[in-house]
Amino acid sequence: MRVFIILVGIPGSGKSTQIKRLGLEHLTLSPDELRIRNGALCGKSITPLADAMVWAQLRKMLYNRFKFGLTTIFDSTGLSSSVNEFAELAKAFRYRVLYVKFDKFSLEECVRNVRSREFNSDLPESVIFNFYTRMQNFTRQSNVCDSIESALKWENFYKISLDYDKIKVLPDLHGCYDTLAQFARAENWFKDESIGYVFLGDYIDRGNQNYEMVNFLCEFATKENVYFLCGNHDTRLFEWAFDINHTPPNSFKESIAEIETKCKKINELKKRLRSVSNKFRSYIWAEFKGEEYFFNHAGVEKMDTSLPDAYLLGVLTQGESENAYLDYVKIGNRWAKNHPNITQIFGHRNVFALSDFKINERCYCLECDIESGGKLAVLSLPERKLEFYDNLQSQLCEQTSRKSANLLNEKRFEKQGIYSVNFSEAVFFNRLWTSQTIKARGLFRYINDDEIAGRSYDKFFNYEEFEGVPNLEDFKYPVKVWRKENGHLLLTFFNKFTKELEFATKSSVGKPMNDNAKALFSAEQIAIISEFCKGQNATCLWEVISKKDDKHPIVYDDEAVFLLNVVENVEQERLLDYKLADILGGAARGVLKDKALLGEISNLDELKSYVKDFFASWEIEYEGVVLEGANGVKLKLKGNFYQLKKMLRACSGGGFPKFSHSKELEKLALKAISLGLLPKWRELSVEQVANLRE
Repeated sequence: MRVFIILVGIPGSGKSTQIKRLGLEHLTLSPDELRIRNGALCGKSITPLADAMVWAQLRKMLYNRFKFGLTTIFDSTGLSSSVNEFAELAKAFRYRVLYVKFDKFSLEECVRNVRSREFNSDLPESVIFNFYTRMQNFTRQSNVCDSIESALKWENFYKISLDYDKIKVLPDLHGCYDTLAQFARAENWFKDESIGYVFLGDYIDRGNQNYEMVNFLCEFATKENVYFLCGNHDTRLFEWAFDINHTPPNSFKESIAEIETKCKKINELKKRLRSVSNKFRSYIWAEFKGEEYFFNHAGVEKMDTSLPDAYLLGVLTQGESENAYLDYVKIGNRWAKNHPNITQIFGHRNVFALSDFKINERCYCLECDIESGGKLAVLSLPERKLEFYDNLQSQLCEQTSRKSANLLNEKRFEKQGIYSVNFSEAVFFNRLWTSQTIKARGLFRYINDDEIAGRSYDKFFNYEEFEGVPNLEDFKYPVKVWRKENGHLLLTFFNKFTKELEFATKSSVGKPMNDNAKALFSAEQIAIISEFCKGQNATCLWEVISKKDDKHPIVYDDEAVFLLNVVENVEQERLLDYKLADILGGAARGVLKDKALLGEISNLDELKSYVKDFFASWEIEYEGVVLEGANGVKLKLKGNFYQLKKMLRACSGGGFPKFSHSKELEKLALKAISLGLLPKWRELSVEQVANLRE
């Protein structure tokens, strides 16, 4: 509910008194209050000296409040021309504009009330009479309430009865139109009016079919059995449609660029959006088959039936809280305590990727990360069953141009004569994996001729990370099982421009991290490795374990540098079979070590059994393993202990992991947080995890 309440009444008619009686000062903007704060008080008289500043401030304050969807009360006479300007601004932000008329007092009573004020009690009677005369010309019939209380009642807005046989609830869609269309076709495009459809918001951004999604919204917003809620990403869309100036994030800029490229009649599209904007609700409070439901975008912990948005403070669309994403579990549990008879369903922030989307019996977070490869999950009521639809977004990735999707990032290092090429966040989050983007991970080229100076592996993935990742049937045997350490990747390659051995991370050279890694090598080792890399035209890949590392989940007693592989500096990945002894000869190894081979697997049944046992184990103290087939197929398996600590690390920084294999991980993370272990996540031991599991 976006409501802008304009109080209409002459001075002394009781407007401010009623605001104070109801405790609504925090929702109220008052020109007189701003006049006082801006120094327009002379003795106890309020002067118009600061009016230009005051009205400019009011415009800015209203703009900001409207942007966040906050209920706002405007306490003035309601009779100036500026009020009409503010009302139009509110409508552009999809607000319902209501007027509360204060006309219960006579002119004489109003004058007496003014004279009893602490400030501005000497307001001339001629001014009060002038307002009284203008008040007689206030003849508005629609959207007029008899009190502030009636204007704020939830029942007056979105508490409805959903008279359907079934309701289907859909999560954030983020520009994945083809996946949505798959569902819509299965539902015969919502023609069965015995079924209601509730969309939880966030229809655009991140995906690459935003234009198609906007057309869908325009077409179905007026259909009676289809209900659209507004998410934080959608508020920007309507601001664009109403030509409201603001600075949008890059993801929205990319969405609009796509829309404007595909659409030949932008103004017509904006007009269509404006015409349906009032169909997009902040929430739905509904009765359905004898139960109450509260649908919204981002989740709330409590409803206040007299002060809706006063309490919610924009969280319906923004998800604002102390720890905006992490807190959703707390919010869900508090909701169940506050409203044991109302089921809340929201989207926006499924932090722990709960597989059944169920926080508790009274709260669901239906967010399936569709823009990153997750399947479309639809919740059916009243049976509370889930149905899933394959994500078709990945099938679109190869069709997306590199330029429009901003697939690659480049960094130039003039002193070294090289530049790095790495895939962008758009690639990672939208799974835009191509032959080019999987290679762009620790790829360095010479500035003068674009030849490869050094390179890492092609990007490879976690087991079952998303649809399209190689599966166990793709391996040829034998499959080698390599222990995966938990440090940072280091590349060493000979730079023909500087004639020196470069120490590089996946994107940079000449940084403190590179220097710290270099300090672990002796001068003799550097000289030998330099000649080796030069002679083989290859890059040595290392895993660095440093005492200066305080971020990785696995803690080591000693520093070490593990040789992972030697990669030839050519376009197609070509691994060279070398070990430390082949490179260093008789030179002392120091902290340099070969990576550990844990074993070999000879057939598919053995491989399936190994993977099952791996994910059942909680005693693996290292990060995990890399499976490498005889055909070059590689997959990472991350251990439960590592995944739990990584999850806690992400939570400690206000973020969240995107990949998990088990519900037990989710429960243990929540348990660890509830026991106060989050600040000491890195110190958590295998033994402590075992105790958590008891």
